[in-house]
Amino acid sequence: MKLSITAISILRGNKPMWLAACQSLGVSKKTMYRYVADNDPVLTQASVLKVIREGSGLTDQEILEEEKATALTGR
Repeated sequence: MKLSITAISILRGNKPMWLAACQSLGVSKKTMYRYVADNDPVLTQASVLKVIREGSGLTDQEILEEEKATALTGR
């Protein structure tokens, strides 16, 4: 699982939500920038989902999306 484009956009555009997510993970703003840029799976932790849910009104289905499987063939 990873965050949806919608959730990432909302998180990037809402400084109080961004800071709350940093606090919930116990990381610096710089680390959070890296997590968001990489759409790191750590962003799907319950504490971050709660921050996004409460700050945006999005449902879990709107916040999360399945990661697409990559073929092992290299194509």
